[in-house]
Amino acid sequence: MKFLSRFTIRTRLIILTVDFIAVVLLIGALSLYGLDQGRRDLSRMHGEFLADGFSISGILARLGETRTHMLLALQHDPKNPAVKLHRHPTAIHVKRMRKYSTELGESWSTLRPRLLEGDLAELASAFDEQLNGFLDKALAPTLTALEADDYGSAVSTATKIAQKRYVATRRAAEALLEAKVGQGDVLIGRSDERYRTKITAFSTLLALGLALALYVAVATIRGLSRTVHALDAAAAGMAEGKLGIRADETGSDELSDVARSFNRVGDKFREVVEEVSRTVHRLTAASDDLTQISMTTTEAVGRQRQDTDMVAVSYTHLTLPTM
Repeated sequence: MKFLSRFTIRTRLIILTVDFIAVVLLIGALSLYGLDQGRRDLSRMHGEFLADGFSISGILARLGETRTHMLLALQHDPKNPAVKLHRHPTAIHVKRMRKYSTELGESWSTLRPRLLEGDLAELASAFDEQLNGFLDKALAPTLTALEADDYGSAVSTATKIAQKRYVATRRAAEALLEAKVGQGDVLIGRSDERYRTKITAFSTLLALGLALALYVAVATIRGLSRTVHALDAAAAGMAEGKLGIRADETGSDELSDVARSFNRVGDKFREVVEEVSRTVHRLTAASDDLTQISMTTTEAVGRQRQDTDMVAVSYTHLTLPTM
């Protein structure tokens, strides 16, 4: 509190204003920074994790559909009892499998460069090997056999090779997807940690700014109140005749200047009163002297009158005729 008394009231008000503006600007800056950081985190999450996760999920779906159509195509084998359930040609399933095979290759060729250059390079490389093995060593021979109506070779390839390749490829894709989801969780955790750090910093700076504003405001109010009360008490004491009373003039603000002016006026007033008192004493002393002189003169006049009367009586006796 005493520290602020060194500053003028105008300076304190400037400090309060600057502190308020700084707090507002700080809130705005941190809010904008937080929004921008959140936007970048969401963009990165979508670009690096959600999009890739959706792509891997799409690959898993296409793998499952390819296997389904492979099994349905094998049911067209004349020796298979389920052949009677199909009233469409095998070419429909073959066409679908070729379409899905192309889509699998295109999807993976788009996704593959990003994954092979990142933290999931090992899993991506394993999936790449399994997918190529499934497409080249299992799906392609099965399609060739089905197109040639060689159901025996198709069934043999599907049961001995394709099924194992499919399971291995699916497991590799699921491992890759799980790792990608784990990376997303890490990113979310880091984003949440950054958010909490920003909130903590924001709260701390805001609290410091408000504390500073509160400190300056309370110090200013208390200083003004203390000085005003001191001036009021000094004025009341001087009105009661306590000419030696002085107001507290510590500080460098405007009210301290007023207190110093009040004390100077009080000093001058005391000097005037003391001078008047001394003059009154001198006048009283002079009055006493005049009174004494007057009494002395009166006594002298009285004695002179008696002497005159005595002289007059004597003269009267001398002038009377002798009988």
